[in-house]
This record gives sequence, structure tokens and C-alpha cells, in this order.
Amino acid sequence: MKLPLLELQDITSTGDVIHDGSYIVNLNSATSLAVTGPTPAVGDLLIIVMGGNSATLDHTVTLPSGVTWEGTNDVATFGDNGDMLMCYGYSTTRWQIIQNTGSVAFS
Repeated sequence: MKLPLLELQDITSTGDVIHDGSYIVNLNSATSLAVTGPTPAVGDLLIIVMGGNSATLDHTVTLPSGVTWEGTNDVATFGDNGDMLMCYGYSTTRWQIIQNTGSVAFS
């Protein structure tokens, strides 16, 4: 199996959209972020990390209408540096969580 090429995307302001495809996303801001996550394609890999100068702020990643984390929730909240989600595009409407490191919460 060939793994997808991952591009790094540094998110530093609210409203930034995480683009479709396979990405490593760094939520990196001294103020709370509210960003829109991507719609998955089957086989996409998405890694979201709270890092940089975020300290203990809450950053949220909200998925587009009809798209969920694990089939239920559409908002992921990152609260501490080092929080990380690794996700797989299970379908065009669902991100399957492979790993949740830290305390990423869902609603």
C-alpha cells in the first residue's frame, strides 16, 4: 500500500479552511481558533496537531454540513499543546479517528 504525500499546513487565524487532501495541520495561534475542516475523500489521511504558541487555548475544527468525526459529531476541540488527531477518510461523509492523543473532545 502506498501512503499519501502529506503537506504541512500552519493555521494561524480563525476562518482559515483546512484544504481537502492529505495534510498535517498545525493549529498555531496565541488566540483561540475556529476553523473549518475538510470533506474527506476515501483514503485521505489527516493529522491535526495543536502546537506552536497555542498554550492552553481552545481551538475548534468544525466539519462541513453532513460530514462527521466517527459518524456522530462534527466539532473537535483541541485544548492543550500536543493534542493530536490522526484521521482516515472512511467515506466522503466520515473521518475515522485512528488516534486521539491528549484530550481532543467531540461535540
